[in-house]
Amino acid sequence: MATTSFIYLALGLARYDHLKTEYKNGAIYHYVKRKPDERYCAGCHARWPV
Repeated sequence: MATTSFIYLALGLARYDHLKTEYKNGAIYHYVKRKPDERYCAGCHARWPV
C-alpha cells in the first residue's frame, strides 16, 4: 500500500499530495495532486496564493 511518505521518499514527489493508489492488470497507479505554491512576504512572512 502506498502512503504519502512512500510517495515523498521513493518517488521524490515532495510537492505533491497522495490521493489514491489503484492496482489494475498487474500495474500500480498512484494518483497525486500538486500542492499549491505558497509565496510569502520576506518582511512579515504573510502568505498569499500564486
